[in-house]
Amino acid sequence: MKIMDIKEEIEKHGNLPLECDGFTRVFEYLLKEKNINFQGYCGIIHVGEKSIKPHYWIVSDKYIVDYAISMWFGNSAPNGILEIEHVKLAQGNTMFVTKEGARYIGVPTSMETSKEVFEILTRSLKEE
Repeated sequence: MKIMDIKEEIEKHGNLPLECDGFTRVFEYLLKEKNINFQGYCGIIHVGEKSIKPHYWIVSDKYIVDYAISMWFGNSAPNGILEIEHVKLAQGNTMFVTKEGARYIGVPTSMETSKEVFEILTRSLKEE
């Protein structure tokens, strides 16, 4: 199974009232449950001339999963499942450039999200 196979489920969770670390925890849990290969990252994101640090995101296949971009850069910023156009390794960091123009520089990380934490973070979906 690949990440795009569960795109609808991911998008459903993309409207949660979370910041980047919360989204990363939720998506990490979902991908792990579906046995989809992924890696979490922590670092910095650049959109245009602006940047935010620290920032968390998920990489799976040729995609970055990041639903917190518009929170920091406004509604015109790319948000969601973004296709990676270029990857470069430099000084222990990995740089990803998306087709939408966002630039990510970071190191691998893991949130080790438990079912209990996932349920707390996604509680508002059950209240709808």
